[in-house]
Amino acid sequence: MALIVFLTSAICMAGSGLASQFELPDLVAPGSYQLEMGYTYLREADTSPDTSTHSLPAPTFITGVIPNLEIELLGDGLIVIDSDPGSSTEDGSDFSMFGKFGITSENGWIPSTAGRVGLSFPTGGGNVTSDGFDPSFTFIAAWAVGKNVESLPLPEETTLYLNFGFAGPTNGRSDSNRYFQYSTVVTLAFPIVGDLSGFVEYFNSVSTRNIADTHSMDAGVGYQFTNQFYTEVTFEAGLNDAASDFGSNLLLAWTF
Repeated sequence: MALIVFLTSAICMAGSGLASQFELPDLVAPGSYQLEMGYTYLREADTSPDTSTHSLPAPTFITGVIPNLEIELLGDGLIVIDSDPGSSTEDGSDFSMFGKFGITSENGWIPSTAGRVGLSFPTGGGNVTSDGFDPSFTFIAAWAVGKNVESLPLPEETTLYLNFGFAGPTNGRSDSNRYFQYSTVVTLAFPIVGDLSGFVEYFNSVSTRNIADTHSMDAGVGYQFTNQFYTEVTFEAGLNDAASDFGSNLLLAWTF
């Protein structure tokens, strides 16, 4: 879901996937730490019964280990699933650990790239856990399209992000079989005014499991209050029946 340190002197936004979906190639410097907290709401009205899912406080801790490597520890925390009419379950989430490493720095037409490898541990409750040790890998790219394509009428700080994710999750306690999952995130981030920035993005998920592919879009704004404190709000809409109908996310991030 990591606080974007600084894309440029004018754009800052989150990239841990908590509020926005995209990951950033930027790394936390050795000796620095990042703490994130947040809340996610998703509404699904194409199921029977209709459900609302709340995830909080979604703690994430990130630290730089060496100049080209950071370690990330995260979990959704408490997951509350409300089903109409009046039924509710509460479970703790699975726990995940990631390592992110830089690959290339941006140079002209060469984008900034990074890799993020992770493992999820089955620590969650029965309604939400995958019940398996689930590996994943994400290839991350960022390119300053506003700076490198002068013919486009875009602010110089406008940045294009691409994430390609690969994972091998398990089905949960009722079915221990593992399946393959692929995801794509395409994001355009841009300055608005001062320390206020925004982004729009498309994301999908395709799997070998016997379920339909999901396609969604979201948009959000982020504000850098100080060099250490950042917040972001995102609104999401599903593009097909398999995706959540709509949702919202709040992120608070502190760097120290």
